[in-house]
Parts: sequence; C-alpha cells; structure tokens
Amino acid sequence: MLVTFIIRLMFVVWAMAVAALSVISYPGSKDLLMSFKLTSSGFVVHGIAYFVGILLCYFSFNKKEDRDQRSEIRSQMSEDGRTEIRDQKSDIGGRKNRGRRSEVAFIWMSGLLIFLFSVVLEVVQFYLPYRTFNVYDVVANGIGIGTFCLISFVWTFYYKMNSHKK
Repeated sequence: MLVTFIIRLMFVVWAMAVAALSVISYPGSKDLLMSFKLTSSGFVVHGIAYFVGILLCYFSFNKKEDRDQRSEIRSQMSEDGRTEIRDQKSDIGGRKNRGRRSEVAFIWMSGLLIFLFSVVLEVVQFYLPYRTFNVYDVVANGIGIGTFCLISFVWTFYYKMNSHKK
C-alpha cells in the first residue's frame, strides 16, 4: 500500500514537472538540456520522459490485485451456490481471458491518455510566444509511450501466458 502511494505520488510529480517544463520560460534552457539532446527538439529526452510517465501510470493505477481478489470472491460465491455457474470449463477460460483483456485495455487507455496529455501540452506551447510547437516532440512522446505499450503487451501475452502453464 505504501509502495503504491509512493509510485502514485511520483506519477503526480512527473505530470506536474512535465506540465511546468512545457509552459515556463527559463533562462539558459537551451544550454541546460543541449548535452542531452540528439536533435534540436530533444527527441530522445521526450521519448524517455514519456516512457517513464507511462511506466509510472501503469504501476500507479493498474489494479491487477483488485481484479484477482474480485475473481477469487466470485469463485467463492459460486462455490457457496449464491450465483449461477455456467459450464466450468468456459468459466475458467473466460476468467483468464477477461484478466488479460482488461490489462490490455488498461495499457491502451493509459497510453492514449498520456499521449493526449502530451498533445495538449504541445498545443499550449503553440500559443505561448516564448515556446514553439514541434511535431517531432509529439512523435517522440508517442514513441516513448508506444515502446512501453509494446513491452507491456509482450509481457502480458507471452511471459504471463507461459508462467500459467508451469
């Protein structure tokens, strides 16, 4: 519980820091980040920042343990006869698939929301006289988010699927 709180706090701090750095003008900003930039827009910095953001979001709000607990309660209720039991074979398979599907849906939704956050911040920069809109920043953000989503999908489908077979 404490770890979840700390990770959620880190996610909020990340979001606030990204939002603040996106809209403020600070002296020497080009000199400060020039050593980390591979392009003039900071493509790599953006990709890494949004990879970290989606990583924090995933571990902050993914309620896998809650889903497992609900599934356990449902199975206990069905054993007590409080709910109807369909074919046991399809029920077990449906439960496993439902867990994976909900995790994939959570990954997609998180990725989409973080990406929309990045697009909103870039649009805000368009209207600020001391900042500029750069489509490469949006692309870099999307690549960072997409990289995390790809890693998560591989983890969800291959590693977890094979771990259940043991």
